[in-house]
Amino acid sequence: MVRKCLGKEETYDLRMDTVMLIGRVASFLGQEVCVSEFVPQLPALASDAMFHVRKSFAICCKDLCSVIGPASTEEVIVSIFYRVYMYKYIWFVHE
Repeated sequence: MVRKCLGKEETYDLRMDTVMLIGRVASFLGQEVCVSEFVPQLPALASDAMFHVRKSFAICCKDLCSVIGPASTEEVIVSIFYRVYMYKYIWFVHE
């Protein structure tokens, strides 16, 4: 269901709400489920065309990182934030 809600054909409101929901339920689902179901979706969310989806992704990262552990955080999340930081046209990331 999460994969369907995060599809590009869905409205950005649904994608944004799904990202926030992921952050809220991560602690209940545990590390194994989060790593297998949510982590593969993160690069697409971080590069979503809609700012609000990317913002929701950034907000939910704290909760998700505390569940997926340091190895997955370093492997996926840090590389995503580095790529976002390097986008020179997104000025508010640097502020």
